[in-house]
Amino acid sequence: MATRQGPGSALLRVHAGSLKVGSVLEIPLYTETGHLLIAKNQVIESADKLEYLRSQPALYSDEVSLRNRARSWYTSVTELETKDAPLSRLDNLSDERNRDSVLFVEGNVTELLKAEAEVAASRSTPELWTDIEAILGGVLVGIAAGGEAAPKAMKRLAMVEARFFDLMKRDKDAAIFLLFTRSVTQFNGYSTLHALLCAALAWDSASRLPISETETSVLVKAALTKNVSIKTLQDRMAGQKTKPTQDQMLAIDSHAKDSMELLRQAGVSDPLWLNAVARHHDDLPHCPAINDRPPVEKLAKVLQVIDRYTAAMSPRGSRPGRESPQAVKSILRSPGNTEPDEVGLDLVRNLGLYPPGTFVELNRGDSAVVLRRGAKLNEPVVASVLNRHGEPVLAPRMLSTEMPEFAVRAAVSGSRIRVRLNESEMLRQLASSRLDFSL
Repeated sequence: MATRQGPGSALLRVHAGSLKVGSVLEIPLYTETGHLLIAKNQVIESADKLEYLRSQPALYSDEVSLRNRARSWYTSVTELETKDAPLSRLDNLSDERNRDSVLFVEGNVTELLKAEAEVAASRSTPELWTDIEAILGGVLVGIAAGGEAAPKAMKRLAMVEARFFDLMKRDKDAAIFLLFTRSVTQFNGYSTLHALLCAALAWDSASRLPISETETSVLVKAALTKNVSIKTLQDRMAGQKTKPTQDQMLAIDSHAKDSMELLRQAGVSDPLWLNAVARHHDDLPHCPAINDRPPVEKLAKVLQVIDRYTAAMSPRGSRPGRESPQAVKSILRSPGNTEPDEVGLDLVRNLGLYPPGTFVELNRGDSAVVLRRGAKLNEPVVASVLNRHGEPVLAPRMLSTEMPEFAVRAAVSGSRIRVRLNESEMLRQLASSRLDFSL
């Protein structure tokens, strides 16, 4: 990749293959020596002008213009995705990127990737997870819609996965905290949030369980899509104050197989993905060691346990979320088995009795949010959110539950906590708790 000092920044070589008469140049074009051939926003008004540009030995543009163009494209896509724009508008932008990508050959596609990273870096971790949640919601609706919308939605799912893996690798503790605390304090958008939380816990558990990297990727895909057939129904039922109707129960009972079929129609051909989704509510054969299970059963088992664990703590219009110790009991032993469940045991050992993002009441009377597990399973690191009178604290304070005064008296359902957490501040507390814990 040739570079020269051009107007304001280094020149990077581009290609003229995508240019045509009538094109509006969103970047300026130069010769290798920095001579301006056509300015930004100028129109290629004639075939002669087009031929003149294509006759040059090589075309260059400056690095700043290339990066700004990439940032503009990336920001446009992000805005449309988070607003759940029609797929046709997103497809048009994707086509635009494909056309313009010819201008990024010979290594210049790196500028696009840098620009995407810069845009992401300008947003906070809570904002980035909100973005993913919004995009995934649209993806699931698209897959469920079937027809032409489904394959297009599957393409967007690949982007969701990429962003998901990036955020999990960047700070998995922050991710699990955010997704848990959102899940236990609200039921709006339940289905999408539940899918993300299951995927996060599955990704984390896979790093400790006998699950390969390839299987982990499939496990995450399955977690994100396992309830696609009832996404809209789940969201409606989450706020429903009455018991499910007979028709709703029929949809719930068949949703695993229905979700598999929707994925297959959308173009998914991976049998491990399809069958893990189809079997995540099956009555699986008893098997003490997860490594002794066939791959499909192994992934279905992980999904099954995590699904049950997280759903229990999520509130509904008809009931508050369960306290975390109740959810723990539901996953430590499978029905009819006396031996501890390997997946459930791993979750409890890793997250403690009180998972990050859930709430507890302390001996002193304060209510606190769990930041992470402590040295012991029942002694989490917490930050106060309500004082003993039930009033929001002005400045959340990190507390050690190892001390009798601040020991956990009881778990508290997130439905009972009437305070809006400052998520960015909580993440700062979390980061601090990993570096220097003090009262």
